[in-house]
Amino acid sequence: LTDSGDSGKEEKGEESDINHKFEAFGRFAAGVIKGRMKSLIAYGSGGVGKTFTVTQELKKAGKKIFDPELHDPGDDSYDYVKLTGKMTAAAVYKAMYEHNGKILLFDDCDSVLQDENAINLFKGALDTSGDGTIDWGSSKKIKGAFGDEIPQKFKFEGRAMFISNLDIEGKAGEMLQPIVSRGYGINLSMDRKATMDRIRHIATSADGKLTNLKFPGIPDYTHEDMETVLAYADKHREKAADLNVRTIGTLLAIKKDAEAAGVPWERDAQYVYLRKSEEPDIYNGGLFNKQRRAIEKAMGI
Repeated sequence: LTDSGDSGKEEKGEESDINHKFEAFGRFAAGVIKGRMKSLIAYGSGGVGKTFTVTQELKKAGKKIFDPELHDPGDDSYDYVKLTGKMTAAAVYKAMYEHNGKILLFDDCDSVLQDENAINLFKGALDTSGDGTIDWGSSKKIKGAFGDEIPQKFKFEGRAMFISNLDIEGKAGEMLQPIVSRGYGINLSMDRKATMDRIRHIATSADGKLTNLKFPGIPDYTHEDMETVLAYADKHREKAADLNVRTIGTLLAIKKDAEAAGVPWERDAQYVYLRKSEEPDIYNGGLFNKQRRAIEKAMGI
């Protein structure tokens, strides 16, 4: 809520800016998919649609994801591979070789962005002024999926996209600057207000209803349910322990279960959502993560 017309215009401008930024991000992803650029790195706030934006662009382009049960590494039946979790430089080299010519999507794989050896591989592979040749300098041989030894030098002809929640501004990002400078680099960090604006935007369907988000464990929520949850989340946004799309799903689950039990849902929500409960003897500093994980597991998220 705002007190004046001027501040209302300012908030509307801020909302338009974050959503336009994500639209631009989608165009950057499309540029990599089309081969206009070799790489993209998007970093900043988590749980606000970075992965969704990229996968939607891949889907629109008709690109197929690698499935180890259906595809052999490097064959012509897929277009990109999604890599998550902790990876070593050796694992990166192996992935580049086995999926050469494909799009490598490093999603929530921050270890590769903090490994100097992995970054040096990316520098060579993604250099727009070179031919993509990379070397594995270690004497230790790397074996491929079928037990064959991978050459210690080859030309990488694929592309790479990185989605990270890391804050890589300032000194923390100096090591990553070579990757950022080799393609599209976009900072999608945002404050709590912008986060709420972004969540509301992606929650809104084409017909203006707040039913666009999908939560496997809550298929029957209504526009009114989401409106109520978003209003609560926004009201207490500065005290929230966490704020992203997953948080909204957790609040919806709490609302549904509390209402089924005939109790006020906001009282249950405070123990999970707020950093500091109004009843500190009940609140536990680790309660949010514990309850969120339990709820998300039950929801299948």
